[in-house]
Amino acid sequence: MALLRLRRLLAPLLVYSFATNLAILISPIFMMQVLDRVVPSGNLGTLYLLLMIALLAQAASGFVEYTRDLSLHRSARWADALCRPRLLQQNPDAQAEGLDHLNLLRDVLSGPRALALLNLFWLPLFVLCLGLIHPGYLFLLVAIVGLSAAAKAIATGFNQDRTDRTAQLLDHEKALLRQLELIGVQPRMHHVSANILSRFGANMRERDGLEDAIDRTGLASGGLSSFLRMAAQLLALSLGAYFVSQGTLTAGGMIAASLITAKAIAIAEQSLEAAASGPAVWTALRALARTPATDLTETEARPLNGALTCDGLIVPRGGGHPPRLDRIRFELAPGTCLGIIGDAGGGKSTLLLALAGLAPAPIGTVYLDQTDVRQLGPATRAAAIGYVPQMAALLPGTLAENISGFDPQETETKVISAAKTARVHGLISALPEGYQTDLRRNPLALTAGQKQQVALAAALYHQPRYLFLDEPNALLDRHAERALCETLGTLKADGVTIVMVLHRAGIMGLADQVLSLDRGRVADFGPRAQVLGRQTDGRRTIRLPLRATSLQDLADWITGQFTRSNDAAFAAKAVMLGTELFQAACVNGPDDEKRDGLFKFTFIDDEHCELSLSEERPTTADGVLPRVRTALCNGQVDTAEFSPEELPLVLASKLAKTLEVTNANNRSCFSALLQADPLPEAGARPH
Repeated sequence: MALLRLRRLLAPLLVYSFATNLAILISPIFMMQVLDRVVPSGNLGTLYLLLMIALLAQAASGFVEYTRDLSLHRSARWADALCRPRLLQQNPDAQAEGLDHLNLLRDVLSGPRALALLNLFWLPLFVLCLGLIHPGYLFLLVAIVGLSAAAKAIATGFNQDRTDRTAQLLDHEKALLRQLELIGVQPRMHHVSANILSRFGANMRERDGLEDAIDRTGLASGGLSSFLRMAAQLLALSLGAYFVSQGTLTAGGMIAASLITAKAIAIAEQSLEAAASGPAVWTALRALARTPATDLTETEARPLNGALTCDGLIVPRGGGHPPRLDRIRFELAPGTCLGIIGDAGGGKSTLLLALAGLAPAPIGTVYLDQTDVRQLGPATRAAAIGYVPQMAALLPGTLAENISGFDPQETETKVISAAKTARVHGLISALPEGYQTDLRRNPLALTAGQKQQVALAAALYHQPRYLFLDEPNALLDRHAERALCETLGTLKADGVTIVMVLHRAGIMGLADQVLSLDRGRVADFGPRAQVLGRQTDGRRTIRLPLRATSLQDLADWITGQFTRSNDAAFAAKAVMLGTELFQAACVNGPDDEKRDGLFKFTFIDDEHCELSLSEERPTTADGVLPRVRTALCNGQVDTAEFSPEELPLVLASKLAKTLEVTNANNRSCFSALLQADPLPEAGARPH
C-alpha cells in the first residue's frame, strides 16, 4: 500500500535530525571557545567572530527544524487523508480498530515522540563528544540514565495490574454511559437509570482509588528522575571542577561537558520512552497498509431491473455451533414481494442484511440483476437498494436531512415525494417546523413508530428497485400499518422487489412468496397461500392479527384446506363463514388494542367442517347472539335493521348449520359447523 512509502522519509529525517543534534553542540563549543580563548586573551574580535558563527549556525538549525517538523506534520495529514476514507468503508469492528491505529500513527508523526525517536539515532554523537572531553563523563551519563530507566521500569511493573484494571473500568464506564443515553429517550425507566448511575458511581470510585495509587507511584518515579537530572548537572560541574584542579581539563571544557551531559541525559530519557511505543507504531503501520482500498465510484452503467437470486448463502456462527444461514437458495422475479417468517434466532435478519449487501455472507452469492451485490459501488447501492431496520434510529439533524440521507444535492421536491410515497407527509407537515424539525434540539419529536415511517421515506428517497424491510409493522398502530400496506402495494405496482421479515401477519397478504426459516435453513418456500397452508398443526390452525389486513391471509388459508377439484363452492362458503366470524370478533371487542386470534379448521366428514376462532380475552358477542337468534326466529330478514355488532353474527348464523359463542376462563371462542351445499361426487377421495 502507498502508506508504506512513509519509510522513505526515514533517511531525509535522519539527516535533518543529525543537523539539529549538531546544533545542540553550538552552545557548548561557543562557551568552550569563549572561556578558553577570548577570556584569557581579551580579543574581542575573536568574540564577535565566534558569536556571528554561532548565530548563523543557530539560524540554519532553526530552518532545518522548521523543514523537519513541516515534513512530519504533512506526512501525518497525508496518512490520515489516505487511510480514513478507506477505514470508514469497513465494518464497525474493523473501522474502530483501524481508526485507533490511524490516530496512534498521526499522534506519533505530528508529536514529540517522532522527534525523540529520531534523536535516539544520534545519541552516540553526544557520547563521542563527552569521551573526547573526558572519559569520566561517560560513566556519569551511563549511571544517571541507568538509574532513571530502572526507576521507571520498576514503577511501570508495579502499576501494570492497576493500569489494566483501570482500562477495564474505563471501558465499563463508557458502556454504562451508552446505556444512559439510550434510557434518556425512554423517560419511564427512571428506576433503571438510577441503578445504572449507582453502578457508574461505584465503578468511578474504584477507578479513582486505582488512579490515586498509580499516581503516587508514577509521581514518585518522576520525582526521582527529576532529582537525578538536577543531580547530574551538579555532579557534572563538580566532576569538571575536579578535572580542572587536576589540570586534565580546561574551564571551557568543564562548562561544555556539563551542558552536553544534561542534553544527552534528556535525549536518552525521551528517546527510550518513545522507543517503548515503537512496536505499537510499527504494528499500526502494517495494519493500515493492509486496509483494502474501496472503490468510491458507481460500478453499474445501467439501472437494475429488480431480479434477485440467492445462491448458496452460508454464514458461519463459529465455535462449533451450527451456521446462522445454511445453503439458502431462491430466486425472485422483478416486482415480487417476499415475506420471510420463522422463529426468533432463525436467521431472518441475517439473511435480510446479506441480501441487501450490508453484511454479505462469506460463502455464497446474492445477485441483483446478475450483479454480485458485493461488487456494487456505494452510489449504485444507495440508488438501487432501500433498507429499513427493525428499530430505525434517525440521526441528529432535520427530518429533511434524514430523509435525503444528508444528500448535498438534496431537493425539496425529492424529499416531499419520498415522504408522500411513505404516507408520512401529513405527519411531518403537522409538526410546527415541518421538514425542518431538528432532532438535535428536539430528539423526542417523534415516536418509535413515526421514526420507522420516516426511515421508510429515507429508504425510498432514491426510488430504489429493491426494498428490504425488517419487521416494518412491528412498531406501527393500525392506521400506520394501513398506510404501510398502501405504500407497499404502490411499490409492487411500480415493479419494486420487496423482501420483508415478518413476525406479525398484518401485511402478509402483500407477499407473493413466503420463505420459512428454521435454524438457518429453508424450511419452506413458495406461494404465500401454499406455505401458510403448510404451517403448524397439519395445516389446520393459524394465528392471525384481528385486523382488516389479515382477511386475505385468512381466505387463502381456508381455501388451502380444500384439496379436491369439486370443492370450490364448499371452500367459498367456508371463506365467507370465516370472514364473518373474523368480523364478529373484531366488532365485539376493543378496537384500540393489538389483538390476534387462533383459527382452527376441522373436517367432520366430506360434507361438514367446523371452523372456530378463539381469543385470549372475553367477548361481548355471547350476549349479542341470543338477540340475533330471537330476531331471526321472529322472521326479521332485513340486515339494515341490525346493529354493526349484530350483523356479522346474523350472516354467520345464516351460513352455518350451528353457531356458538362462549366465554370461559377469560377466553372467548366462536365455533361454527358448516355443511356443504352440493354433495361431493361418489367415490371422491376424502380430505
